[in-house]
Amino acid sequence: MSGTQTNLEELLDIRRLARHLQMPGQSRTKSHQLGGHLSSLRGRGIDFSEVREYQPGDDIRLMHWGVTARTGKPHAKIYHEERERPTFIILDLSPTMYFATKVEFKSVHAIKTAAMLGWATIQNNDRLGGMITYGNDLFDFRPRSRKLSLLPFLKQSADCSQKPPGKDQTTDWVESLKHLHRVIRPGSLVFIISDFYTLEDQARSLLTKIVEHNEVIACRICDPLEIKPPPPDYYVISNGHEEMALDTRSTQCYGAYQQQLGQWWNKQKQNLMHSGIHVLELTTDGNLLKDLQHGLYQ
Repeated sequence: MSGTQTNLEELLDIRRLARHLQMPGQSRTKSHQLGGHLSSLRGRGIDFSEVREYQPGDDIRLMHWGVTARTGKPHAKIYHEERERPTFIILDLSPTMYFATKVEFKSVHAIKTAAMLGWATIQNNDRLGGMITYGNDLFDFRPRSRKLSLLPFLKQSADCSQKPPGKDQTTDWVESLKHLHRVIRPGSLVFIISDFYTLEDQARSLLTKIVEHNEVIACRICDPLEIKPPPPDYYVISNGHEEMALDTRSTQCYGAYQQQLGQWWNKQKQNLMHSGIHVLELTTDGNLLKDLQHGLYQ
């Protein structure tokens, strides 16, 4: 492909690489019927883990009445059980994602990231669900087993790669995360793939609620130009609609460019991490498999 778009055949081929990607929390189990990892899902598990204060969503049947009576506050028993863990992939295809200076568009790299994670989830026999935000449109894929949800997700992603949404259409993070909060089951693994340019404060507060009962990993997709300005020269940059000049021959311009980008991302990253979200940084010119392996296993 040209790097500006992808297709279903290319995304299907990523399955070969995904065999080398181990998902977070996955253990070396021989189970073929259930997900191969120890999960913190609430339920009638195998191994008792702890007693903690009751939280909304906990199974009432697991109430620890002795501790509840002694403390005067409701407490529940928590078990670890070996079973499947639903995985959600939130793919942001806002207009800002249709940009690149090296190798491929951020949108394409994001879609390939989603495909890699999706295949790794399926190969671990876990249920997969997802959402694609494409401008003002939201495509929802409820968790299903095996390829029943992944293939439609990949097909829709490839279709969205063919043409960017209108430049005035941006992801409504608040509504998207409210929807996710309604449908997600406690104990799920959530990947958010985006450049995070349009993530607002209200959306971060919703993410904090989701993190209370789920593991959330943010995958920031960026172009090398968004990390470091190009070598000193005079450049004309276009987003497909408008053009602007960038003169990195100026020491002042070069320094201000790098400082502004660095300050913005450092603040965004700190806010995400403060909410309990693990952050991965992926560049369009990087080796996707190695970058995911390093980011997920560190």
